[in-house]
Amino acid sequence: MSVFNVTKGRLESCLISDFKRNRERAYTLIETARLMSRHQKHLARLAVQGLIQKPMGASQGGAPTWGLRSYYSESQVREIRDILALQSHGRPRKDGLITNSNTPTVQELTRRMGDGILTYTRTEDGRFIPLWSESI
Repeated sequence: MSVFNVTKGRLESCLISDFKRNRERAYTLIETARLMSRHQKHLARLAVQGLIQKPMGASQGGAPTWGLRSYYSESQVREIRDILALQSHGRPRKDGLITNSNTPTVQELTRRMGDGILTYTRTEDGRFIPLWSESI
């Protein structure tokens, strides 16, 4: 199979079985922000600060440029989720624990990416908690 590599600007060939085994989905900055329950400007700010990787641009060399879309791979989205899960919101707590309610769990992220089935149950106080997960 022949695939055009946008970042290198050339046509590359590989086996279809290798392509199917190693491919990953690509998510734009807006899609990644929706997966993380954050605003896209927040993710862009984190990338400028160096806390997360910058997205791969759809230009030669992979540099993000104005007017062209930039993408995160599946593995990068999972890394971003892990980084955001360790960040605390608001003032630090006296006990040193992290207050972070916006970041999805690993199961929720997997479900949002379309890879599994997640069932929720409603508690007496009205919150929804994940109950059961299945990988497809």
